[in-house]
Amino acid sequence: IPQLLALYEEKEDVRLLWIIFNLEDNLEKERKLLIKLIDSPTSLLKVKRYAINQLGSLCLRHKESADISLLQEITKDKESLIRRTAVYQLGSVGQSLSSYPEKLKAIIDRLVEIAKNDMNGSVRATGVRALSGIMLFGNKELIPDFTPIFIDSLKDQDSSVRKRSEEHTSELQSHSFISYAVFCLKKKIITQIF
Repeated sequence: IPQLLALYEEKEDVRLLWIIFNLEDNLEKERKLLIKLIDSPTSLLKVKRYAINQLGSLCLRHKESADISLLQEITKDKESLIRRTAVYQLGSVGQSLSSYPEKLKAIIDRLVEIAKNDMNGSVRATGVRALSGIMLFGNKELIPDFTPIFIDSLKDQDSSVRKRSEEHTSELQSHSFISYAVFCLKKKIITQIF
């Protein structure tokens, strides 16, 4: 494993990480390596996302509070793609924790906070999807009534549609009209041939 790690640091190939994690049988070493990859400022974005996915897998297998807390902390990262990956993994972990209500409650609280307050719309949407997954597959009693979150999510989408300019709307209507005209013309030509 040390040789593979050295090779990884030289090549930065994610496939080598997959081999390392499948060979590593020491949970503590695996955890330290994941933390190192996630916290390293020199790690590539795809490597960090891979490490977050591995951390999610670790949480699913062992259900350790420290790993779950680390995953919750990563949802506060400044990079939206990193946050979204962590939120997705947190939702997956939450679905499997129905028999651990205290751990699940902390995850649900974090996901509700993300779904309501994250500045990035795709991260908020991932938070809402994660909550709905927990609602479908997890412990329904712990989830607060988050109908307002869904409504707020829809309002965000609706307001972005309303911000479209008149000119843009007119252009879209023109494209639709032209597309429909071309469709009718093709249909007429095909019918005349046959």
